[in-house]
Amino acid sequence: LQDALARLEQTGPPLEQRRALALLAGIERDRRRDAEAQALYQRALALYVRAGDTRGEAAVRTGFGHLWLRQDRCDAALPEYQRAIELARALDDRNVLWPAYLGLGRCERARGRLDDAANALAASFEIGANCSKRNRLLAARNSSPFASGVGAISLT
Repeated sequence: LQDALARLEQTGPPLEQRRALALLAGIERDRRRDAEAQALYQRALALYVRAGDTRGEAAVRTGFGHLWLRQDRCDAALPEYQRAIELARALDDRNVLWPAYLGLGRCERARGRLDDAANALAASFEIGANCSKRNRLLAARNSSPFASGVGAISLT
């Protein structure tokens, strides 16, 4: 895997490099290899920012938020979700926006801010319901007030 990533970074198109890093970061996060996930997210984020790709930046920041939230680090997750929401709103990109609101809701719930959590989860569900069929199904599943941060499906 590392060899393939190294080849891609040397010869692949920049967009594919960024996407591959972000995808691998999500896989490592799901495998609970947090140090590897963090390093890959940082590399992907740097490439997205350098390219001015705000959609990709928002998606990576959401992934970072999910990583921090699973580690009970709401202090680190909260600004990532907030920045992702800011970027996705500017683009009016609902496919990136609803997972960021979902994470924000979970973070607020973990902080004991239940009204803020309910508002963010409601926003996630409402936005997700207006996305593609796949995203509507994921939003309905993940926006449940009883959904745990660990078992959630991520698109980042």
